[in-house]
Amino acid sequence: MADVVDALAGAIASMTGGAAFATGVVTSVAGPKVVVTVLGGSKTLPRLAAYTTPAAGDVVLIACPDGAWCVLGKIATS
Repeated sequence: MADVVDALAGAIASMTGGAAFATGVVTSVAGPKVVVTVLGGSKTLPRLAAYTTPAAGDVVLIACPDGAWCVLGKIATS
């Protein structure tokens, strides 16, 4: 089992360049989750409760620790 976990962690690290965070753009909202374009693909991710008004076009910060991705919130643009 540890080999599988290590393999998944390695794959995720390679997708994010080993980074703990990524940025993405919200394309739609699906209840408590948001659909985000990130790293050249589309992912449906959970969001923090504090990110109360997600909207298409929001540039967001995403935490990427060991595959448990979560949208932290919108990045201020002005």
